[in-house]
Amino acid sequence: MDNHTIKTVFKEYIHPLDSKVIQKMINYAQIDKYVKKLDVLTFVNAFIYARLKQLDNLERISDTIERKKKTVQRLVGKESISKSQLSRKNGDILPEIFQDILHHLIQKLHHILGSKMADKAIGELHLIDSSTILMCLSQYEWADFRDTKSGVKMHTSIGT
Repeated sequence: MDNHTIKTVFKEYIHPLDSKVIQKMINYAQIDKYVKKLDVLTFVNAFIYARLKQLDNLERISDTIERKKKTVQRLVGKESISKSQLSRKNGDILPEIFQDILHHLIQKLHHILGSKMADKAIGELHLIDSSTILMCLSQYEWADFRDTKSGVKMHTSIGT
């Protein structure tokens, strides 16, 4: 995808996300209570962009945001985000907030399309999870994960 296409697709992904409603959810859950640099909405924008560009790790996401000053920084809303910030924020956000956002989007879809068409569209939804299972390095040398840890990555896809 070229930059113009990325901008257009990115805006289409962000458009249904009503930032005021999501901000109320975030405020209620007090996720960003003491946050100074990386808030949840910026985090979500960064990961939507990363998904579009097929950036496969936190370092590539961070580097891309840092390098592409005019395009990505405007889309994401930050000049730079370190991989450690992304990692910490990912650990801080409870999965329930994403469940609430999904529920909000499903309600919005039902309102726009009607129940029958919305149910048909949602019926084609696939949920994907990627979890890392950490293991002892001395017992599982074959499972290289980091210099000091072993681990395996488990990908799960659930179709409805």
